[in-house]
Amino acid sequence: MKNRKILLGTAFLFVFLILSACTPAATIEEAPPATCAIVWTPYQASGNNYLGVKDGGDCVNAFALIVDFTEPVESVSLSFSGASKPYIMEVYDESGTLLDIKLQEAQFNNGDGTLFGIGYSSPSANIDRVQFSGPQGGPKVVIAVREIVFSRAGTESSYNFDTFPDGTVIAGNTQDTEGVEWQSLTGNEFADWGFMVSTDLDER
Repeated sequence: MKNRKILLGTAFLFVFLILSACTPAATIEEAPPATCAIVWTPYQASGNNYLGVKDGGDCVNAFALIVDFTEPVESVSLSFSGASKPYIMEVYDESGTLLDIKLQEAQFNNGDGTLFGIGYSSPSANIDRVQFSGPQGGPKVVIAVREIVFSRAGTESSYNFDTFPDGTVIAGNTQDTEGVEWQSLTGNEFADWGFMVSTDLDER
């Protein structure tokens, strides 16, 4: 019978610690996910800031803007500018059930800020999230929301994107080759106003 050496479980602990210590930190850290929601500063020739979706770079496949409410609301409406296309707003409750789909035609009008409205009202405060985009399956369109209005417990709130909730003016921190400027968002800048923003690319 051959002699066998019995090893306790702790015998491998020292080896594991050495291997862990030799592992470069960079190989186990993950980069934060890209957020493609932005504020145009300003949008086209309008002279005003608009909430939108970044085009190009890591965000080239982002097609829709998503607004998540910190608490469910009874109604929501968006005032927006954009392309000469139909725009769609999908409305969901907390369980992810689709409540309704609204459609609104728009016209570009040289980016001068002509506004169109789209909205949905519910008999109860069950609106948790809305997704705003161009026609599904079609080409990507510009997303440019000037104002969001919603009601909760009978109180209506209305916000544009000239400032953050703390009053700080939203100014451009990025510029493309054509001189278009925007402020990049991380998603929760407007939580104090009762909502957060992201894109469909961030949700995938």
